Amino acid sequence: FQPFHHWEGLKEKVGSCWVVGRYSVDENVDHSSNKFCNWTIGVRPNRNPAKNGIQLVFFENSFDATLQTWTQRKLGYLLMQNSVHCQTSVLLGMFLKPTERGSGLAKRCLAIWIWLCLEASILPATGIMRKPLLALILQQSFGFVPDTAPGSDVNGVPVEVCRDGNDPETVVLYSSSRKSLEGAFSPWDLQHQNIKITAIAPPIRGRMVRIGCRLNPPSDLDHLRHMIRQEILEDGSWKCELSSQEIQQVLLGTSVAARNNPQHAR
Repeated sequence: FQPFHHWEGLKEKVGSCWVVGRYSVDENVDHSSNKFCNWTIGVRPNRNPAKNGIQLVFFENSFDATLQTWTQRKLGYLLMQNSVHCQTSVLLGMFLKPTERGSGLAKRCLAIWIWLCLEASILPATGIMRKPLLALILQQSFGFVPDTAPGSDVNGVPVEVCRDGNDPETVVLYSSSRKSLEGAFSPWDLQHQNIKITAIAPPIRGRMVRIGCRLNPPSDLDHLRHMIRQEILEDGSWKCELSSQEIQQVLLGTSVAARNNPQHAR
């Protein structure tokens, strides 16, 4: 593992983050549906870099007419733990500011993370996923599936994810087996994710996902890459000037060339 200040190919910073790309949607495309955006995407080590924890941070760019300069406002971040040995980037969680939730940002943030992984021949996966909305997006939008490999120690729980008709900020989880569902969440999870568990079928039905398990990408990674480009990032301009090798250096702390040449890695 190489120190983060040895990252190669990164020349620009926003605050404490090294810039890896930009994403924008012209307001003339679909401003009415809140799809307009102008983002800068950066990376920085998590508080415990010894475990190779990395944050992928999303900033909104806006022009300050008074100061005649561009400013950046943090929207949120995605936390991952990467392994050079396994060639994986494991999603641990995501945080978006409360004012930014419910507008489709999470789907685009995940799409950018997956694109970076695939571009660098790194497998995107998750840790044990106890975040219902992230599990919903990953499984329903990107085709991620529960880890069923031999030796997998966590099978997860099938659950129906719904919205509370009386409180749009609350996520309702319905399962006929309420007891097993409660075991998948701690009191902290329930409180901080605004989760309500019920054994009564809600009047407005939701979508089925599996939570409390690790998720892997679909087997057809070429199709996943094409889908992200054509269906999610197609309405905007995603720009990343890093090579595949440089993205590996960012996410894994080393590159293919360094692994193939141990003397270079030193």
